[in-house]
Amino acid sequence: MYTSLAALTLLLTALVASVGAEEIGPAGPRLEWGPSVREQVDALVERVNRGESPGALAHEAGALGMEAALAAAEHLDPAWPARCEALYELIAVAGRSRRMHPELLRLYDPAAWRTFHTEAGRADQKQLGAGLAWPDWPKALAAAAVRAAPEAALDWLLRQAVSAHPEFAHLREVLREWGWWVRVGHERRYAAALDEAASALAASVPVVRDAPTRGALLKFIGDVRASGALPFVRGSLQIESAEVRGEACAALGRLAGGEALETLQAEAREETDPDVLEKLALALQGWPRNAAAGGTLLHLFDRAGDAQVRRAVLYAAAGASWPQRADLIRRAFAAPDEGVLGVALEALVRQPAPELSESLLSLPDAYEAAPPGLVDALGVLGDARAIPHLLRWLARERNAAVRLKLAFALERIGGHDACQAIVRLLAAETDPLAAEHLAGLAGRAAMVEAIPHLMGLAEDATAPLAVRLQAIASFGRFDDPRVREALARLSRQLHGHGDDRGAPGASSMPAEVRERMRVFVAMARLRLGEPGAEAEVQHLFDTGTPGAHLDVLLLLEAARRDHPVILQGLDSVDFIVLLAAVRAAGAADPKKYAGRLRAIRESPFVASMLASGIDSLNLRASLDEAIGAVPASGGTLEGKKAGKDEALGK
Repeated sequence: MYTSLAALTLLLTALVASVGAEEIGPAGPRLEWGPSVREQVDALVERVNRGESPGALAHEAGALGMEAALAAAEHLDPAWPARCEALYELIAVAGRSRRMHPELLRLYDPAAWRTFHTEAGRADQKQLGAGLAWPDWPKALAAAAVRAAPEAALDWLLRQAVSAHPEFAHLREVLREWGWWVRVGHERRYAAALDEAASALAASVPVVRDAPTRGALLKFIGDVRASGALPFVRGSLQIESAEVRGEACAALGRLAGGEALETLQAEAREETDPDVLEKLALALQGWPRNAAAGGTLLHLFDRAGDAQVRRAVLYAAAGASWPQRADLIRRAFAAPDEGVLGVALEALVRQPAPELSESLLSLPDAYEAAPPGLVDALGVLGDARAIPHLLRWLARERNAAVRLKLAFALERIGGHDACQAIVRLLAAETDPLAAEHLAGLAGRAAMVEAIPHLMGLAEDATAPLAVRLQAIASFGRFDDPRVREALARLSRQLHGHGDDRGAPGASSMPAEVRERMRVFVAMARLRLGEPGAEAEVQHLFDTGTPGAHLDVLLLLEAARRDHPVILQGLDSVDFIVLLAAVRAAGAADPKKYAGRLRAIRESPFVASMLASGIDSLNLRASLDEAIGAVPASGGTLEGKKAGKDEALGK
């Protein structure tokens, strides 16, 4: 990825803001300043009873937590369908908190903790899931039941399994919602119970005779990885419905194991329906290191002759290490129509195949304009023979995104001609986002010819802030008198001394802009070893906002440079600053910080947070990478995963 530092800062800040608003804030101080939870629910009920649209009120009330959901449950009445629509939307929103760790719920949503983690909560769940017994379901009922009333929903599933007349449409809704909930990693307690429910439903004659419901059940079995239902899944390959057979193939791919692979191999030899074969091919990506799976797909590519199936075969091969992978891609070069070549190129970008270099280099002559997938593949190839083609396309390209893609490909290849082309592009670029990325690219490649253009961007008060910051960050790559003088001018200006060429001082800048500019200038000077820069970075960190802390730590990470502020960041109670400090520590000196990083990972708060559903910024992965990916129990994470895959026959 070529994410600029300024853009990454803004992205992380926005993500944390969204997490705070959605996951933590609703149970906190918001309630002190407005109507009570019950008053908000009552207002929603009154509005709907008057025949008015609930608007955003149901979602806003649901964001207040399970207390709002329990208050809403008191108003559930099938005689008032419009009211129940709004109330179950509220309950579905509130029920999202079930994915969180119990200790976080105990702190931030005690009503949810009682509902989901105490015996008394079973009665509350029964009330919340009352609509499951109604003949006509509100639109959000299935989602609300899975999230907020799992005990009631599970009991309902088991009743459907023994019913002579299952409610097929409603059953499909619940299976779809719960399957999604499990697939995205939200389910915390009911994996074993769902496996049993899947087997019970698979044993129901009425359920399996209804083709749409059987298909939904197969998808559910794959989502929850209900291995106990494997015989049912295999038997479903004999069903006349192509939709059912396709879902059976997809489920086998998620169940994995040697028996599942053998079943898919046999099916690949006999199946003729393209939709089924597409799902079968995608299922085989579950065995990325198993040569037998690669052989099956190579045979399928030749036998199918259908672009839909061939694209699926290539998608499956993208991340695989099969010995047949290069042959599959070579076949795609020979049969490129209907998007087949595009998928093959994506596979090469994800994982290059050096043996296909000559074949790949023969493709550009056929294209007057730049095909984005081919540009990426040529960049990954890194062969200088591709440069004339990239320059030819660049000369006529008007789309900023494609120009940037061409520049990235040239950067990967390197060399004098590539660098000169990038500098010319930077000098002429008018699109702000492209200019920002090109400034970063010029810095990464230390293109001395780009210095005048970077200086122009950094000192242009009319340029977008993100472009200026990226140009300043790139200064730290150049040990050049022109750069040092430009940084000195910027530093004087930002400290209110004005510019010696008559440019305005920092007084006209908003405070947050001035702070960010000062941080980026100080960090560039630090990278160049300028006197006083280290102390200035320390001062900016000590007196700055969390945004300044974040900028400093991200820039230290990019420079792979140690500094005392990293330890300060590791002590931060601000989650986003902690995350940036972890990344900076791992980049600067993982051995030095290993003990502190392990202590952070094992601390009660962080351990609970990592076990919850709110680690949306991947702190766990950052910690593991910084520590060296060595779990406390010994052995590498990669080694453990490989051993698990081997045991599954992958």
